[in-house]
Amino acid sequence: MPSSKQSHSTTIRSQQTQRESLQRDYIYLLQTTLSSEYGRLFGGTKHRDRLKELLAECRKRDPSLPSFESMDGSGLYIDPYGFKHEKNNQNDCLQYICVKLAHFYDSKAHSTDESSWRSLIKLYQNSSTVSKTLKYLVRQGIPDHLRTEIWHIFIQKQTSHIRKEKGALYYQNLCHLLPNSDLNSKFEKQIALDLHRTMPANIRFANRESEGIRHLRQVLQVFCLHNPAIGYCQGMNFIVAVALLLVEPEDAFWLLIAITECHLNNYYDIGLIGAQVDQYVLKDLLKQKAPDIDQHFEINEVEITSLTLNWFMAIFIDTVPFETLLRIWDCFLLEGSKVLFRFALSILIINRESILTKSDTISMMKQIKDSTKNLIDVENLFKIAFEDLKPFCHRKDISIKQAYWTKMLTDKVLKRRLSKEGFSKRDFVFEEINSSSSSSSTTTTLDCAVVLPGSLFIDNYYFDIKPIRLCIYSDLVWIAFGSQYSLHIFEVNVERGIMMNIEVTYNSRAFCMACVNSELVLIGTLCGTLLGFSIDDRYMKLNTTGGPEIMKCLVFR
Repeated sequence: MPSSKQSHSTTIRSQQTQRESLQRDYIYLLQTTLSSEYGRLFGGTKHRDRLKELLAECRKRDPSLPSFESMDGSGLYIDPYGFKHEKNNQNDCLQYICVKLAHFYDSKAHSTDESSWRSLIKLYQNSSTVSKTLKYLVRQGIPDHLRTEIWHIFIQKQTSHIRKEKGALYYQNLCHLLPNSDLNSKFEKQIALDLHRTMPANIRFANRESEGIRHLRQVLQVFCLHNPAIGYCQGMNFIVAVALLLVEPEDAFWLLIAITECHLNNYYDIGLIGAQVDQYVLKDLLKQKAPDIDQHFEINEVEITSLTLNWFMAIFIDTVPFETLLRIWDCFLLEGSKVLFRFALSILIINRESILTKSDTISMMKQIKDSTKNLIDVENLFKIAFEDLKPFCHRKDISIKQAYWTKMLTDKVLKRRLSKEGFSKRDFVFEEINSSSSSSSTTTTLDCAVVLPGSLFIDNYYFDIKPIRLCIYSDLVWIAFGSQYSLHIFEVNVERGIMMNIEVTYNSRAFCMACVNSELVLIGTLCGTLLGFSIDDRYMKLNTTGGPEIMKCLVFR
């Protein structure tokens, strides 16, 4: 049996844990109040004094926390990661103290001794799978003093196959090649533009000469040498900048490779296919896990992708507070992109009540953005993500969904490319027509169009003059283009987006067109001639002066 001394010690630890839990809840409540529209606290200076006491108590266990005196009043405070925090009033000061205390209490609530972490990490390095215990601990939060070391191990493990192929000195070799490389000028110019837009509120990226800017430029340029097919995409600068706050430039380089070539494959190609695919998968999961929210979005025609796409592509950078971001990245670097779906759904569920009471897109988006910017309740976020969403879609089922949507989007992109090529050829044809015209001032314009018979569908098509809404009865449309003294007929394959000259011409512009039946198209010209063309073999079957009545019939047909 345990001695009375041991029992007493256990009771004290239990009471201490309960006390810290209540303190943490108080901090969350206070932060919520301060973040509200009015941010008014009742009780005079009672809450301010209480925060001062709590901060002093916590600083005894973690001296890196700011002192209350350094935060009191207006001015500027720089946190351990280099971020500058403006304190324009007392509310700003108290809010920031709440953020730091909430992070402190969260980290202490799930503290695990360092030897246990090192033991599990060693097993992870020598295993092809991730243990449930390591997953559990990482979801509880990697200790701040171990995060750099553990991120390094996660990055090395994720990219081990690429590093084995390229060699241990691959990054250094690329750095040496950089001064004499033919780096794509487009990438180089965009990187230069984005360098000083990256984390301007962080002292490590504050000016051109800062070490952070120099390392950021180097990592981004070296990545372009490594993978010129992807090159540089806007947003990569923020991903690398976050990495550089915790790891060395070489690790930041390998982290970018892990993200672009392992975790978020095809996210940063020209069509952003991978990113778009995951937005469709997210909608599928939202329909399963929060059907009321999904239905509300559909009824009000809210396109949530305009918000969530950036969550995925930037991995929640500039979406949640930095301390919350680090917790999300802990899980992401270990478990991969699946956790992004968990966190995205959790954020929407956290905002369920406010979403369901609004009916316009702007107010919904603003509410979600504002709420997420102040998301310091990491415990609740992770509880929803990893407990409330159980059972969650298996990785293989997500892969099946991704494969389906990839095919759908790839087919769509292919059609769009065919359409672009078709209309490029159209432009070339019209240039040829215009250049061969007898008068240099004559230009070709769209006069009228007719749809060939078939089965009904409706769509919009855009030509040089204006958008035309066509009720398409087949995938073929005849369009009449004319200059001052000529008529040219072109055939558009709507389904494939291809236009071709069918070599039907006449020496007067078209006034109107009508499809009489499945065999004949009639065209009225400005000179009063009625023309009839065979649909099948494109030859002229009729050429006669129509008179006013026939013209009227064609116009109003």
